[in-house]
Amino acid sequence: MKVYILDSSAWIKRYKQEEGSEKVDTLFKKAGNGSLELFLLPIVYYEVFARIRGSEPL
Repeated sequence: MKVYILDSSAWIKRYKQEEGSEKVDTLFKKAGNGSLELFLLPIVYYEVFARIRGSEPL
């Protein structure tokens, strides 16, 4: 099984349409059918949600 650890820019592409969002969507579809696993490191979690909210991370 393939394992991907995505950085914050990849996770943001999942929630905001940007160049490359379609590639990230493909990864999530593959993860949904069990052919790979995606991981979010705790530090990336805070950065992603701060950027989605429209503010800078702490």
